[in-house]
Amino acid sequence: MLSKRSTLLYKRLQESMAEHNSAFVQAEVTGYSYLGKFQLLLRGMLLALWTAFARYWLCIERIPPFLSVAFTGKGFGSWEGRILIWGKIRRLVLSFVPRIAKTLQKKYGLVGGCQNCGSSCQLLFQCPHWDDRSGLCSVYELRPNICRLFPITPADIRDRNLAAAKAGCGFTFAKKAPTPAHPPHLVPQLERTR
Repeated sequence: MLSKRSTLLYKRLQESMAEHNSAFVQAEVTGYSYLGKFQLLLRGMLLALWTAFARYWLCIERIPPFLSVAFTGKGFGSWEGRILIWGKIRRLVLSFVPRIAKTLQKKYGLVGGCQNCGSSCQLLFQCPHWDDRSGLCSVYELRPNICRLFPITPADIRDRNLAAAKAGCGFTFAKKAPTPAHPPHLVPQLERTR
């Protein structure tokens, strides 16, 4: 469940977005002056910054549950736990550069869509924003990039299958990861010797 601070942050953000949208519609109808349009633009930029802050806050809020599980037998104490921890760290780093994550998704041929099973929200620990009763994310519109971009590579599907093998995933990767016969830096040397 959401903490009290996150709930207030999320509600305030929704209110700000609604206020900004109604002000934007009013500006289009009444025809604001340049100063009014500039103020509206500035307000939109501040709202975008506020949204970015809220997304990072929701991501930071997951650190305590991650640490509490990581240093137990379910985390570093098991083979599956170490794989899931490495996957979480890899996805977190890739989510900070969405362009690279989307390039990897294209490279491996990501197809399909989410089936709302919640398996990706329960890798190693249950996300504090996942609601078991409704089966939905409580901050879906504001979810961090790590959630928006899941899965990034075929390893993410493997991680998801480690956590919940019985439920099938709606995402698949059409292309397999390329496996070079020789390390790339040795290929020119091998061609010269032939």
